[in-house]
Amino acid sequence: MGAKKILIPVDGSKRSLDAINMVKSLFSGEELDIHLLHVVEMNYIIQEDVQKELLKVSDNILDKAAELLGDYSINKVSLMGTPYKDIVEYAEKENIDMIVMTRMGLSGLQRYLVGSVTSKVISNTSVPVLIVPEGDK
Repeated sequence: MGAKKILIPVDGSKRSLDAINMVKSLFSGEELDIHLLHVVEMNYIIQEDVQKELLKVSDNILDKAAELLGDYSINKVSLMGTPYKDIVEYAEKENIDMIVMTRMGLSGLQRYLVGSVTSKVISNTSVPVLIVPEGDK
């Protein structure tokens, strides 16, 4: 049996990194093929030079997350779009076995008021989703 494909969406918040700690506590490196995904939210049209800067920030977020995973097999992906839609589409396209994410990431109150990315992912995917409680390690 091959390695399980685990998708960990990260947004740069400490909370989103808790998902990495949970995965490390549950699985050894040989068991997994980890996909780290950061989506730069694009609700409006922006200039190309700004897009390039946002992708650099995205790459830095992914690099920091990857550092926590040491010897695990890692795929880092930056996308521009709508976070929940891109998470769901990526999981389906890559035949992901499980999505591991936290209840809230950046802008907890804002996400609560506008709608949680996590709840939208759960509502729109058939892939199992493991929700890591805040502060869990």
